[in-house]
Amino acid sequence: MVKILPLDEVADATKFGGKAANLGKLLRADLPVPAGFAVPIQAFDARGRLLAEHTKEVKAWLSAGKLYAVRSSATVEDADEASWAGQFESYLNVEPAGLVQYIERCHNSAKARTKAYAKQQSINKELTSQVAVVVQEMVPATFAGVMFTKDPSNGSNKTIIEYVPGLGESLVHGDADPERIAWNRTKRAITEQTEQNVPIPSQQLIKLAEKIERSFGGVPQDIEWAFSGSEVWIVQSRPITTLQERGTGKHYLGNPDKLFYWGPSRALPLYMSDFLLAEQENYDRMVDNPKLVNPPKTIVIFINGQMVWLNKAAEFGKFVRSSFKEYEQGRSLEIDRTNWNAAVQELDDYMTANKYIKYTKLRELLINAWRPTLPAEFALYGAESVLEERMHELEPADRLTVWGAMTLDDEPTFMQRIDIELATSKSPGAAARQYPWIQDGYSGVFENAGKYFTERLKIIAGSTKLSSGSPDKRQAIIKKYGLNDKQVAGLSLARGLAEFMDDRKAWMMRTRRYIKRAASQFAHEKGVGIKAVERLTLDDLVTGTTEPYHGWSYLNGLHQSFNAQDAALAWDWYVEFKASKSVLAGIVVSSGGRHFINGKVFVAESPQSPMPDEAILVVPSTSPSYVPLMRKARALVTDHGGMMSHAAIVAREFGLPCIVGTKRATKILHNGDKVVLDLVKGEVNR
Repeated sequence: MVKILPLDEVADATKFGGKAANLGKLLRADLPVPAGFAVPIQAFDARGRLLAEHTKEVKAWLSAGKLYAVRSSATVEDADEASWAGQFESYLNVEPAGLVQYIERCHNSAKARTKAYAKQQSINKELTSQVAVVVQEMVPATFAGVMFTKDPSNGSNKTIIEYVPGLGESLVHGDADPERIAWNRTKRAITEQTEQNVPIPSQQLIKLAEKIERSFGGVPQDIEWAFSGSEVWIVQSRPITTLQERGTGKHYLGNPDKLFYWGPSRALPLYMSDFLLAEQENYDRMVDNPKLVNPPKTIVIFINGQMVWLNKAAEFGKFVRSSFKEYEQGRSLEIDRTNWNAAVQELDDYMTANKYIKYTKLRELLINAWRPTLPAEFALYGAESVLEERMHELEPADRLTVWGAMTLDDEPTFMQRIDIELATSKSPGAAARQYPWIQDGYSGVFENAGKYFTERLKIIAGSTKLSSGSPDKRQAIIKKYGLNDKQVAGLSLARGLAEFMDDRKAWMMRTRRYIKRAASQFAHEKGVGIKAVERLTLDDLVTGTTEPYHGWSYLNGLHQSFNAQDAALAWDWYVEFKASKSVLAGIVVSSGGRHFINGKVFVAESPQSPMPDEAILVVPSTSPSYVPLMRKARALVTDHGGMMSHAAIVAREFGLPCIVGTKRATKILHNGDKVVLDLVKGEVNR
């Protein structure tokens, strides 16, 4: 017969369960654990009643006037694979007279939620009946809480402490909003503290946490503690079962608020791939030239006919200012334009002369045409900030006046020139034959130029008033504002860059038809639809692959391609999340390996509420009774709770994104609301 043992003698988890075995290890490491004993699994009969001989043993342990904590210690609990947090019952402040009854109730506490948990974790449900029991003297806690020796939400090297007044039951049940301390273990400093005057011995707790982790061979620990009078007691320690690395992925660029955005806009990979290929080559050129600033970190994402181009804003600003100054310091805009015109002519000649298109040749000719334009494009972005600094003595309104007058070219833009022709001829048909590409671009090729020009003629209605510059206007501005030679030269350069980019835009639009010809040829050869080909790149036409293209990143000097999953994740974060409103703030207790996740809300009134699959479950507090619903949920949001909430731990084990402690989610959100969860900041956005 297996006897009841004092906790410091317990080592066999197969007989006494994981919690008791861990407490025994802590006691043998001379850590402050409340005195107690463990009742083995074999001490109960088939009906779950405590055997007579063990009942006598229990009564022999008891002392009159003391209160006890009765807690489960199942063989499946507190293991590396699963914590089983809150899945079995615990009872506090139990008097000696009722202790045997509560030991039996604790042993028999395997319920529907434990079976659901076992199914989710792929654990034999029969193991849920193998429950030993831990009995400890109650600690009259003034404060109680939890510690994690690594941040379980993102795996960072921080010790997280959360605490509440009194017993920790309200904290682990998720009914309380705890105070929080974060200790950066690398910097050896507190980096987060919600209370100004901390009423607990935080440094002592941090030292105990580090000792406990060492006792368990360096495995990160989830620790429960209580503070009574001047003493700290450790009441439980178990492995953090699912340390979740933040779902940044290999394409993570940073917070959306810190980025430069181009888009989102309509675009298909094929019609933008020549520009991207040329840009990748241009980035490499800059890296290889020590005189040039390094290109900015960049990601480009394609989703469902849309594209967004993103750069680190600070890096992008430095990069474009450097590009502008490169021209000022000797790069010739005239030479770039000459080279571009030659490349454009070579491309046009090839497409005119050849009915059958060689994909490698088309790719080469397009990149050759893009190449001399790229420095000018980014230099134009940089012109505004450089010249704004250079004209800092002017009032903002005056700077705008100077900028407008000095950078406007004397000749109309290509769109203005087409408007003039249309207003003169009054023939939409003639304009459509002359400019069939008027709506073409990165989003593809369109065949409704006639309709466009018909509507356009109505808009201009005979009025073709143009905004253009003139030498006389510029001289008047120079004199009025006292511009110096350097300011004038910079403004003149910006004007030349703008003219170049306007001409390139017209070229880009008309050459999308060259790419469409190649795409149609490829579709015929492969026996696929043209829409499928438009999701490829020029490189794909060369190699013959038909796998859709999802995007490109340039991070830490490396070019990488997106896969479908990475693209969807990044799009949700950088586009869907950025555009969302109505922020609720809470604590991320489980990221599920994601940065963010979106979906429709379901506010559950009870654990029996009929929740649809894949909904974002919203509840007041994170009670373990919600485990069956959590198995169906896409994510979980609560009003109350902290890092140690029972269901929060379960959420981490299920890989379920979870934000707790929003205080008002059930009041603000309604069934069917579409929300985005930021699983880095802990925000719920509607």
